[in-house]
Amino acid sequence: MVEFRILGPLEVVRDGRAVEPGSPKQRALLLNLLVHHGQVVSRDRLIDDLWAGSPPATGLGVLQNYVSQLRKALGPGAVLTRGPGYVLDVDPADLDSIRFERLVEEAGAALRAGDPAEAVEAVRRGLALWRGPALVDVAGEPFAGAEIARLSELRAAAVETELEAELAAGRHRDVIGRFEALLADYPLRERLWWLLVLALYRSGRQADALRAYQRARGRLRDELGIDPGVELRELESAVLRQDPALDWRPPERRGGTGPPARRLTGPLFGRAEERDTLLRFLDAAAGDGPGGLLLLVGEPGIGKTRLLEEAGAHLEERGGVAAAGRAYDVEIGRPYGAWMDALRSVPLPPLPDAVRRDLAPLLPELSAERIDLDDAGRLYDAVAALLTQLAERGPVVVLLDDVHWLDEPSAALLHFAVRRLAGRDVAFVATARSGELDDNVACRRVVEALRRDDVLTELPVGPLAVSTIADLTRPIAPDADPVRIARASNGNPLLALEMARALARGDDPLSSRLDGLIADRLGRLSEDAATLVPWLAAFARGIDAALLAEAVEAEATDLFAPLGELERHGVIRPGDDGTYGFSHDLVRDAAYRRISAPRRVVLHGRIGRVLDGAADPDDALAADAARHADAGRDSATCAAACVRAARRCLRLLAYEAAEELIELGRTHARRLPPPGRVRLEAQLLHLLLHPALRLRQPGDLVGDATELCAEAQRIGDTGGLTVSLSLLARSTTGAGATCRGRRHSCSGP
Repeated sequence: MVEFRILGPLEVVRDGRAVEPGSPKQRALLLNLLVHHGQVVSRDRLIDDLWAGSPPATGLGVLQNYVSQLRKALGPGAVLTRGPGYVLDVDPADLDSIRFERLVEEAGAALRAGDPAEAVEAVRRGLALWRGPALVDVAGEPFAGAEIARLSELRAAAVETELEAELAAGRHRDVIGRFEALLADYPLRERLWWLLVLALYRSGRQADALRAYQRARGRLRDELGIDPGVELRELESAVLRQDPALDWRPPERRGGTGPPARRLTGPLFGRAEERDTLLRFLDAAAGDGPGGLLLLVGEPGIGKTRLLEEAGAHLEERGGVAAAGRAYDVEIGRPYGAWMDALRSVPLPPLPDAVRRDLAPLLPELSAERIDLDDAGRLYDAVAALLTQLAERGPVVVLLDDVHWLDEPSAALLHFAVRRLAGRDVAFVATARSGELDDNVACRRVVEALRRDDVLTELPVGPLAVSTIADLTRPIAPDADPVRIARASNGNPLLALEMARALARGDDPLSSRLDGLIADRLGRLSEDAATLVPWLAAFARGIDAALLAEAVEAEATDLFAPLGELERHGVIRPGDDGTYGFSHDLVRDAAYRRISAPRRVVLHGRIGRVLDGAADPDDALAADAARHADAGRDSATCAAACVRAARRCLRLLAYEAAEELIELGRTHARRLPPPGRVRLEAQLLHLLLHPALRLRQPGDLVGDATELCAEAQRIGDTGGLTVSLSLLARSTTGAGATCRGRRHSCSGP
């Protein structure tokens, strides 16, 4: 069997092995026959195409020699002589462009049938076949021009189909971040603008939707001198009158309603027993079983996250809902971060006003005004009510990855939700690294409590067997010894795959560490792709293309090719929310360790300033801005971001995180010259007077306030003096009273 790939640089694979088609002229000949697959191409036309109308006197003989060489490379029967020319005998299933077309057709049919999940799965499989511009080897040749244009148009239409399917499934909030880069590539495609306007409107952003329409109209007028078409104009009118027909409604689809099919990262190897345990747990929780929390425990790279994906896919196939979030080791000052991501990953049903209001501190988009959290119990009840309401339509699972990094409020909410919803068609599945779970005190206490309450099931995820390692690595390195790989990797699939990739490159990796193997792979990237890796590693969490482009001071369109290369090499992968993140934390760690300390300072400083200046009405990015500015030694940005981030933590009753941010902000504020220091430090000290925060030495606060007043007066900072005097008044009159209400006594450390 011979497989041909033209959606990118030409690749030929025969019986699982790459085949080199030969010289540039032989490659052009093969591509000409592929463009006209199933058709006879005359010798005269082939000669004319190969030599641009000026063939040598021996052109026919050279052509026949090229054909002979292709027959040797591709096998007998591949290139056939028919009448005055040649035809390539290729099974349509063996040509990636035809497979792509069929998958796009399947996606369109599924969407018309009201099955957005199937549509998303099909179109993503098709788009994944693209490795670069189609027929790039012969991009300037006349014989390829029409086919390149046709395939490029089909690719753009496929992207629109994917976005339309996402919107049909209710994932309007998740796709908004993808539009800027797409519209930079396709600024005149009215369908893309139409989808963006609808996504913004359904996300409660009517003003932004109308602004997007105005941008589209301006672009079309400036570049083409025309107004938008009827469909786009009618959509604007519907947005203006808030037409109920624009509101999202669950589609009628086979197997129930729900979000689009979960993107799986690849086949599941050697986990039949763990998968059976996982699915039995989910099926029991959806029936009369006890439910609770299933905790997958294992070392990094062992395959826990892949099992989590399997859980989501299984439930969605049954018409259920999978809400997925994860914790990050770099998070400070983002309380409930994993829960926010999880609840935003699913379409929310119509909710009672009281529930919407109580959820608004977690999901600000549910309310037109900012609502602070004044009672954690009401928030917990609202989350339970939301999950219960989702479960009325079908089974529900909450998937939380890397819970060993959960913040304290998220851990407390997990404890409450598992206990409250056990036995109510809501299951919880989480992953944790065995060596790091005990280091998180809050998470460890939750696990111990759930174990005592008999609502915890622990599932160890151990090394893979040699036979499984062989199945996993054979497609990459067919001649490798799986026993040696299994021993050297200790059955860890991530390490085994890196070793197989190194062997396929001709290296001997069996004595290498994972860091070295990943570093070697990163070292083989093109210059443009390699330039992005340090930035992505410094960001640490998933980042959308627009913010990345601003950080590297480039146009979003300029990142399309290098991001695509990083995807193809398995360095990053796109998330369902339109962001880009590393394929695994270990890959990110290896990439970050390659960055020298001085370069890290530069990267983090720039990222901190970009995040600090980004549109952020809820201050959700403030903690990240503070973290990066701290690492980038940008004290002004860090102190200012800490003020906003600490306020947000106080609004969410995350007091310990607020204290950490206040202390960090004060450290940086004190490094600033007086004109910048006074007001920032006074604002941070004001926050420290919050009744729920520890004030161990009130007298110190009075002294600090007095010093700030004197400093402000000395430098003539009227605004700073006003803030400092207010601080002094509060600290002088309220220290004794407020101290008694705090969690720690005034006299104790």
